[in-house]
Amino acid sequence: MFLSNRDRLIRALSSKDRESRAEAARKLGDLGAKEAVPQLILLLKDESMLVREMAAYALGRLKDSSAIQPLIDALHSKEENNEFVLRQVTSALIEIGYLSIHYLIAALKENNDRQLREACAWVLDQLGVDLQNRKDETAAFYWLAKPGGWETCIKLGEVGVKAVLLALKRGWLSREEVIQSCEGLLLFELGVLGKERRWAIAWLLDQLGWTPPEDDKKLAACYWIAKQRWDRCVSLGHSAIDALIRVLTHDKSPEIQSGAKKALQDLGWLG
Repeated sequence: MFLSNRDRLIRALSSKDRESRAEAARKLGDLGAKEAVPQLILLLKDESMLVREMAAYALGRLKDSSAIQPLIDALHSKEENNEFVLRQVTSALIEIGYLSIHYLIAALKENNDRQLREACAWVLDQLGVDLQNRKDETAAFYWLAKPGGWETCIKLGEVGVKAVLLALKRGWLSREEVIQSCEGLLLFELGVLGKERRWAIAWLLDQLGWTPPEDDKKLAACYWIAKQRWDRCVSLGHSAIDALIRVLTHDKSPEIQSGAKKALQDLGWLG
């Protein structure tokens, strides 16, 4: 019975010799043998690191959409810890290109594995998917996946805050670190945040059961400004003046200008 070169290589994928399996996988990828995709997907779980690496290489060359989810699964497999295999899996997803974007975004939003989400965000960067300048739900989960990026997620406003709350529910973040970040944003970026983002941060603190500390009137003032509760700012006395001046200087929206000026007048700072 005559076997074509491709058929012989496909048979070699089942060889007991790991080098033969690896070489066959590499050659099938280079030949564009899409009929080998199902077997190559199975080889992503081969006992040999070299075979897994070459299987990922081949799947990247073949650019078949059926390989995307198995490749993503390989990224967060508890059994896969070889950096060469993981690097080749990542390269394969990049080679497959735009077809993998939907799957990568789904993993960003749903997968509980932090390292996988971070890897998916990195692959999306390499594919040229510009999520850093977007302000939607996908961008929020992108920033949650980036190391230290969840503070940027909060700055997105309501959409980011909702994503952070979901991340908290899933155990991706801790209540303490989110509260600390929100406090820092209100204290140090109060004026430049804008009223919508300030309000969203204050609302997030509310959802976490946080209340303004009695021993930190400056932080309390920032919180009440974010809530646009000017009367509560006035009740704090002169401790609120610095925060009111900052927001008055940076936020030119009419309602903020009016409220902050009125509070400063009530405090005797403006005539």
